[in-house]
Amino acid sequence: MKKNIDIKNLAFLFGILMVGATLFWACDDDKNGNTIRIDSVWTNVQSSDTKQITSSNVDSWVRLEGVGFNGLLDIYCNGTKVGFNPAFVTDNNIIFKIPKEGIPVAGEVEDIEIRNTIRVVTPSGQAVYRDFEFIDPQKEPGITGVSSTMPYPGDIIEIRGRNLKLADKVRFPTGQEGTIINIIDTVIKVQVPALIDRTYSGPMYVHFAGDADGRYLLSAPYMYYNEGIFMNATTDPDIQPSGLLGTSFKNYSGDDVKTYTGLENNPETVIAIPDIAKDIAIGANNDDKNSTGWFRFSIVKGIQKVINSSNNKITGETDMNSCAIQFEFYMNQPWITGALSYRLIGSQGGRASRNTTNFGWWTSIKGGKYVFNDQWQTVTIPLSEFKATNEGLPLGTFDSYLNIEENANSSGAIFTYVNYLEGYPSVPLTNFQLFIANMRIVPTSSSLATNIGIQQ
Repeated sequence: MKKNIDIKNLAFLFGILMVGATLFWACDDDKNGNTIRIDSVWTNVQSSDTKQITSSNVDSWVRLEGVGFNGLLDIYCNGTKVGFNPAFVTDNNIIFKIPKEGIPVAGEVEDIEIRNTIRVVTPSGQAVYRDFEFIDPQKEPGITGVSSTMPYPGDIIEIRGRNLKLADKVRFPTGQEGTIINIIDTVIKVQVPALIDRTYSGPMYVHFAGDADGRYLLSAPYMYYNEGIFMNATTDPDIQPSGLLGTSFKNYSGDDVKTYTGLENNPETVIAIPDIAKDIAIGANNDDKNSTGWFRFSIVKGIQKVINSSNNKITGETDMNSCAIQFEFYMNQPWITGALSYRLIGSQGGRASRNTTNFGWWTSIKGGKYVFNDQWQTVTIPLSEFKATNEGLPLGTFDSYLNIEENANSSGAIFTYVNYLEGYPSVPLTNFQLFIANMRIVPTSSSLATNIGIQQ
């Protein structure tokens, strides 16, 4: 096995280096017939075995093997000139560090003849090594969420994340391509295809300009995850809790849903809080659920319903930390005050509980107003935000959670809206009502994949 070249002992090691096998190379012959050629690229990390590579992070040392490097004048990475130390150059090897900053990567290099290349220049000519990918971790894209995971045809959804501005194609789980409306570095706005199949679950797929390998960045595989639904209405017999169901809530179905939401596209059944639109005063604290309305359901029975479903990818052995509670959400006005409160186990609830999450989307928006744009949005609550018990036992598998006696015997989960959020201003609300639907458990893992196999 080749050993890495320690820069401090370069003179000694250069005497025993052999030229590696040729992969991707280009060469130039000067008028005297001298050849300049890059045969391969290798890692050069001190105290590690060297290996041949076809890509590298920036801010890394690499070694070029080839022929004709004497008198090296310049090195170019993706068309950008980089520095080198002449002491680390022989006729057959060049050791240099790819700079941490200043190297354009992937689609930032518009000229495809320059993209993914290393070019060396000597008094005798030049050589170009192709198909070598430069990776800048700070510029690597990532998806953190999707604004609506059960959208309707024509809806505009947001794919949120980082370094997204070079996206050039977005596909839905079926492989159908959405229409990109707008892109900034943190958000892609895409329109749902008119003939979208809303029964086919999976991730969103995002392709980026300059990636010739056909790779897609994947969201979590929770789009249209109907198989994870455990509650459509509080009357569902499979999720009935012990004790009081709640106060000031109501289930609506069919045409009544459109009447109360005012939207053209709606889930078949929704749960409304309060039961009819009304004025809401400022709450006394984060526990003031009775001023607005709340309902209870058995999360234990909900989990059992999901893991017992034969067509579900989530099983009893699934790690709860890799899943989330998800549901559709709509308010009849912009969200400007208060918080949604979800309590995994109501009997362990309260604002200081390890099993309660209180949040308001409006708090993170300049101007303090979240606008629903006349369409349903999706709330995603990672189960990793909770503990297995109120004493702080970490979550494990779904089976292990169900086997904890205090969970199995709990009175149920609680969902509510409180017009109060500690640390933020609250205002009274007029003629207020909110709606939720399709309460479900979904997977939240994602990855970068090649040959993803989406339907075309």
